[in-house]
Amino acid sequence: RAYRKIAQCYGPIHGLVHSAIVLDDQGLASIDEDRFRAGLAAKMDVSVRIAQVFQHEALDFVLFFSSLQSFSKNPGQSNYAAGCTFTDAFAHYLARHWSCAVKVMNWGYWGGTGVVASQDYQARMTRAGVGSIEPREGMDALAFLLNGSLDQVALMKTVDARPAHNTRARKVPEGEGGRGVATTIVPAPESTPAPP
Repeated sequence: RAYRKIAQCYGPIHGLVHSAIVLDDQGLASIDEDRFRAGLAAKMDVSVRIAQVFQHEALDFVLFFSSLQSFSKNPGQSNYAAGCTFTDAFAHYLARHWSCAVKVMNWGYWGGTGVVASQDYQARMTRAGVGSIEPREGMDALAFLLNGSLDQVALMKTVDARPAHNTRARKVPEGEGGRGVATTIVPAPESTPAPP
């Protein structure tokens, strides 16, 4: 029904962006099945439904938003990590079977907006050496992915997590974003298995 309404209002559909997320942290030993499925479904079920609904559309691209969780599993996020890992694998499957570009962006931490923007979470991530991706950096990474030949890119921003008295001062080039900040765009490893 939504597909018909979109096509009726806007005409041909040229591209899809899957950005659904349910982030509901709980340790694997204590998470109940409904909670696990909710985090997993936002990635897995939506990916499959997109393919079913739009498989005959003449698309230019499909873009899946995933996470670095596909590669480094944070405690308490098993449902989200499983969903992201599925999304990555499913996108690789679609890329082999669809004629349009199928791309995956494995995002690092966005701390300025969204579900993990609290000061406590930001402090925890900074202590771990992980910086917040800013909107401009994210848009630059998307442009790099969408305009380039890579099908999958991971973006992570790192910061110097050492206490201030242990750090050596250095001049940060203009536009680099702050003290000891590095933004890294790397192709994701090609070890994600295809779905059965």
